[in-house]
Amino acid sequence: MRPKTKTWLGWLIAAAIVVGAIAGWWRFDAFRDRRALLARLSDPDPAVRQQALWELTRLKDPSLAPTFERMLAGDDNGWVREAAAYAMARTVGDTASGPIAAAIEREPPGPVVAQLVRIYARAVGSVEAAARRWGGLPGRWQTLGVLAARLHEADAAAAPPLFAAARSAELPGQRAYAAATLLAAARPMMEATGSHVDLPARPPPGGLAPAALDRFEAWWDRHVTPQLLGDVVELMQNPSDEAAEFARLLRTKRGAEELLSGE
Repeated sequence: MRPKTKTWLGWLIAAAIVVGAIAGWWRFDAFRDRRALLARLSDPDPAVRQQALWELTRLKDPSLAPTFERMLAGDDNGWVREAAAYAMARTVGDTASGPIAAAIEREPPGPVVAQLVRIYARAVGSVEAAARRWGGLPGRWQTLGVLAARLHEADAAAAPPLFAAARSAELPGQRAYAAATLLAAARPMMEATGSHVDLPARPPPGGLAPAALDRFEAWWDRHVTPQLLGDVVELMQNPSDEAAEFARLLRTKRGAEELLSGE
């Protein structure tokens, strides 16, 4: 073997050793983090358990599905159960639909059950599947969950019934949930268009005041189109470096329109 060939072969072997060492260290580090996160699932603080579930979701490890299912069925905190459902849906997809559907039937009335319906729709990849099971129940939390899932899928037709729920739902908590769902969709559209309405960052427990809802719905009717809603939802679901530029261009376009119209 010639000296030059030996040199290149030596570099290749050294590089392979370095890459192997880095990969081994990454696997060890991920394993160590996984163990630490699993240990936090037994923490007495629900917020710690919830955060641990969110972080475990990022591992996308199907072997964690039984752990998520156990937390979904047995944790005593509703928002931890919701986080477990989310983790399971993101990790194993449609396989999570059975345990999540069972959890929806067990869950007491409240915002958690609405969120579980949203997550179920995402797990099965079909809002219509959720609507067939829980969408025809006026005044029920499950129906609000279906409407929230529709809006999350850029269905502009979900907005009017959500505004109606924000005004006249039977329970103050339902009014607050409907308003919060609309606000979550509206915030990125406000940023994208540069058009804002004076609203609290989070609805109070009893929901938005009638005057605030009037301002909000007037803003929505004026600015939100199915195209804008669809574009913003797509950017939220598929973030990229183009998102910031897209938002900047929309703000520039809106500013020019207002200047030309004398608003």
